[in-house]
Amino acid sequence: MSDDEPLRPATTAAKPVIDRLGVSELQAYIASLRQEIARAEQEIARKQDHRSAADDVFRKQQGGAGLNPAPPILAQCQPGPG
Repeated sequence: MSDDEPLRPATTAAKPVIDRLGVSELQAYIASLRQEIARAEQEIARKQDHRSAADDVFRKQQGGAGLNPAPPILAQCQPGPG
């Protein structure tokens, strides 16, 4: 891994050996997993809201109907006939 590459967290956490845990320890483990699931769900919702807001901005810019033609400045830069 080079210094230029972004850091990415592991997608799975280390799994403890649960057959050695007692009932109360297993219940605590489940509670911590539920908290982590809730945290991940909140992050998903936040990202979906952000994406939805961005989509709304671009939809408004396009007038809701397909892509707009190239702006005049870009049309001037396109090669002409011949």
